[in-house]
Amino acid sequence: QKYTITYDLDGGTCYGLISEYQSGFEVVLPEPTKEGYIFLGWYNGEELYDFSSPVKGNLNLVAKWETIHFTIIFKDYDGEILQEGQVAYNQKITAPSDPVRESDDTYDYTFSGWDKDFDTALEDLVITAEYTSTIKSFVVTFYNEDGTVNAEIPVQKGSTAGKITLTKEDDALFKYSFSGWYTEDGKKFDFKTAISEDIKLYPRFTAEAQYFETSGKTISILGDSISTFYDENSSLNSYYGGENQFYYPI
Repeated sequence: QKYTITYDLDGGTCYGLISEYQSGFEVVLPEPTKEGYIFLGWYNGEELYDFSSPVKGNLNLVAKWETIHFTIIFKDYDGEILQEGQVAYNQKITAPSDPVRESDDTYDYTFSGWDKDFDTALEDLVITAEYTSTIKSFVVTFYNEDGTVNAEIPVQKGSTAGKITLTKEDDALFKYSFSGWYTEDGKKFDFKTAISEDIKLYPRFTAEAQYFETSGKTISILGDSISTFYDENSSLNSYYGGENQFYYPI
């Protein structure tokens, strides 16, 4: 006696299926395929059909499938695993947050992307973070004499800073010339020094006393001292006003 076999491939493909069989004989069927899935077997109702048993009636066989999952691993530059997981076939791969690479003694690092393109899961993947590197920079800050900032100049590590020359307006007593830049600890800065840290520099000026002549007399003002003189014919005379007090009309 002959019986019929009907099939539900559930989206799969199979060639060479038979539609009827002879009672008392075993049924041998080819294995179907479905992209992105593993074939689990032919089911008769809720049970996996046993093809080793002779068939004794009409059959309705359903192909059962299991979705293929792929292992997706995201790694940092040093091999540290940032994220690992299973993603179903053709499902979207979601990357972790952009990683951060700490600066070392020489370079700063900026995350630039991943070493391979990805969208949906079609295979196992190991994806590694990539970075761009820039030579580490430090800031050389030049201050004015009053403590305000004159300039902040970034300098790459190992390079030298360019010089800035300041001027100071002469006053009635002194002429000023720029004598150099000094560090916070009072040492004169050598601009041949390779920069390896942030630096603050402060200006210093050399004061040169100004000289005035009157009635053949020369007076000089140096610091807190004064050469005093008196001439009855002079229109400019100093006089002593008390201990450590000299007055000089200008």
